[in-house]
Amino acid sequence: MTSIAPVLLEVEPGVVSYGHDLVLEVGGFSVFPGDAAIFSGVNGSGKSSLFRAIVGLYCDFTGEIYLNKKNLTQMPVHKRIAEGIRLVPQERHIFTRLSIEQYLHLSSRGLGIGMPSRRQNSRSIIEGSNGLQIIQGRMPSGMKGYELSGGEGKIMLLSAMLRGDFQLLLLDEIFAGLDLKAVDVITSFLNHCIKDGVACLLTDHTGVAETIWSGLRRFKLGKNKTGRVPFHLDEI
Repeated sequence: MTSIAPVLLEVEPGVVSYGHDLVLEVGGFSVFPGDAAIFSGVNGSGKSSLFRAIVGLYCDFTGEIYLNKKNLTQMPVHKRIAEGIRLVPQERHIFTRLSIEQYLHLSSRGLGIGMPSRRQNSRSIIEGSNGLQIIQGRMPSGMKGYELSGGEGKIMLLSAMLRGDFQLLLLDEIFAGLDLKAVDVITSFLNHCIKDGVACLLTDHTGVAETIWSGLRRFKLGKNKTGRVPFHLDEI
């Protein structure tokens, strides 16, 4: 993606921290519509923390964050989501006693979805024709959370989070625990999103993203040789 395109996300220099615990020094970077970028680093280097900082979840960030030139820095999580950011976390956060259908209805209410999305064609790849089937009917909509395998739980979480209109996807280890068929369907969905101008930022220890997208932008979270912050983010 060239610099001629308008900037979608701009993260200004700052430090990600949890209270007094400094995690990651960010030198600042910009993301453009349709970008696909991978963030790599050792465990504990701050990849998940960076994504949380962008969506405003749990951690602190001393820099400023802009989406479509709108300053999100002081916005709470729910307002950043309303602006079009989606985070699919590495952790499996599902309600074990809810069915898939109930979970999707609950997520729709949380995201404030009342009308069909302009990305309906992309979303239908994941949701199925009636909005309740996951990954083209891989799992019955009446299945409870506790009945799902690790991979199935990730698929349900993905389907629940990627509803409504969104411009920026933060995908933390999105391919972990998925079989090849699920990887193919999710990849097809993400390709539709990228073509539609959605930016996708990923972490991926499986190596799947590297084999699928040859034009990935790459960011490295490496040891910081100077200062008090243990890790530093650079584009490579």
